Amino acid sequence: MKNMFIAAACVAMTIALLLPLFAVSAQESSYLRGDADGDGKITISDVTKIQRILADLEPDTGGDVAMRADLDGSGLGISDATQIQRWLAEYENTYLIGQTVVVTQATVATTRNYDLPFIPKK
Repeated sequence: MKNMFIAAACVAMTIALLLPLFAVSAQESSYLRGDADGDGKITISDVTKIQRILADLEPDTGGDVAMRADLDGSGLGISDATQIQRWLAEYENTYLIGQTVVVTQATVATTRNYDLPFIPKK
């Protein structure tokens, strides 16, 4: 029991020493669900973008198209293009196409650049 307490105290002290070295900030971005080409609106161009990527005519560099247009979470596929076409034709919208999605990304940055104190072994 005493060893567990000492180990927990060491972990807490290490965290306390390291915490001031880093700053965590959050960046928010948003997109329209189904806006494959990222132009801020949902049109037939989004369907064409999905089809071109699926046919390997252009890459989805960074996965941005898949992030915006993968409607059911199964990966970008022809069913996503079909659902956007149905939405454009004003059929039932079961995939929340057209809704704004807010993405928050946390970034960790070093705030100080100095060596940690040396703690000799006993």
